[in-house]
Amino acid sequence: MVDAGAALTVDLRIAARILTRIFEVKAAAVSLVRCDAVRILGSHGLPCPRETARSTPRLRSPCAQVVIAGRPLVIEDLPAWHAGSDGPAARADGMTAYVGVPLRVQGDTVGTVCLLDDRRIGQAIALLPCLDRLGREIALMIATGKTFDDDFYVAAAEASRTRTRYRD
Repeated sequence: MVDAGAALTVDLRIAARILTRIFEVKAAAVSLVRCDAVRILGSHGLPCPRETARSTPRLRSPCAQVVIAGRPLVIEDLPAWHAGSDGPAARADGMTAYVGVPLRVQGDTVGTVCLLDDRRIGQAIALLPCLDRLGREIALMIATGKTFDDDFYVAAAEASRTRTRYRD
């Protein structure tokens, strides 16, 4: 018997890997934001120990800010954004840019789909609709327990075409 939770974790890791390739970034993650911590449901490319850690403190987390605001967040200078924070996220683990969109499950913003890189993410604002659409597909996977379907791959192909148009 296959554990549905384990299968979903694998699917979310695959989704994160696909996001890194489409958007040409170092890392991507799908997170669940709780009261005290941000739980990483699936990721690819995060610097160690974040890649192996399943959660990170919520304190000054960009993902928490996306959930609180309920809208996308683009940070081009992550170390400066974290200035003054004493939490582990303040080091930004070598990442300098963050783009995150809300992850909405059954109408509630519960987490994020985010991209991180060690350089500015070119045309990040123009790419938000593509990332948001992929985020909706990922939220549907979480809500229904289903795996990838044609809608996810169509959204991924459209995002890839958009990324090609907006390259720096």
